[in-house]
Amino acid sequence: MKIAPLIGFPGRILTGTTIRKNLSDAGTHLGTLSAIEAAFDPDIIFYMMDLSVEADSLGIRVDFPDEKSPTVIEHPVASEDDLPRFRKADFLNGRTRVFIDVVKGFKKASKKDLGAYVIAPFTLCGLLLGPKRAASCVITRPAFIEKVLELSTELIVAYARELKQSGADYVVLLDPTSVILSPAQFNRYASPYINAITDITGNSCVLHICGNTSHLFDELGRLKKIMGVSLDSAVDLKEAYRKTKKTVIGNISPKAVAHGSINEIDEAVEALMQNMKGIDDFIFSTGCDLPPETPISRIHYLMRCVKKYA
Repeated sequence: MKIAPLIGFPGRILTGTTIRKNLSDAGTHLGTLSAIEAAFDPDIIFYMMDLSVEADSLGIRVDFPDEKSPTVIEHPVASEDDLPRFRKADFLNGRTRVFIDVVKGFKKASKKDLGAYVIAPFTLCGLLLGPKRAASCVITRPAFIEKVLELSTELIVAYARELKQSGADYVVLLDPTSVILSPAQFNRYASPYINAITDITGNSCVLHICGNTSHLFDELGRLKKIMGVSLDSAVDLKEAYRKTKKTVIGNISPKAVAHGSINEIDEAVEALMQNMKGIDDFIFSTGCDLPPETPISRIHYLMRCVKKYA
């Protein structure tokens, strides 16, 4: 069993740097990852999760505070006429370049496995259209949303290829918006586009979906080259393994680690470890990135608990 909690944001406490500085400067981010490795020694290190970087690199407006995760505040696509300008964007020389440089720098400095993130096509589609419009178009304008998905996939394939060629050991597809899809909708609007990305990354690709994804387990199991699924604390990880037949990653509640009592952390770790006993294809992690305010002492305690029960 490998241990790989998602501790990027609170990790910047170790270097006294801001979230904004880490997400916009490769050198700062590399310093934080080095400090995380020294302090916690996880088996896999994931850099900071940023769901806005692709939209930002397309020239879409993003709210980017110093100490909170940046968020997309503009959804500029309403019709096919809005799509061509994004194909002309200098996408891989926007803020995406920061993360490409982080991968290159990390692999020169460390022997640890590194997980890189890209947004999945359906979630990028939700940012381009806005989540409500995307949800509506799944039902009312399927041909249009498929055009947006084709563009999203084209962009993400290029980014994923760069990250992989730069040395990323894992490419994690972040697809929180797909939790709204039914199994049939997931099969149409998510699976083919995810498969197009895994054709590039091979079987080093992980799919991360937030929320209760139990209705999608069968569809996740049918994805061709996804090597693992990273799932939220809302689901039974053992059931996910049984149905998907893939490596499962998770799924301690980030809220419990950040704000629960020490006993709650201990109990949550013990319950998960007992549930996953005997399953080799299991990577212990958090259900999502830990909140920025998570005390460093709690991450140390989490790591001690896991190693104790492991």
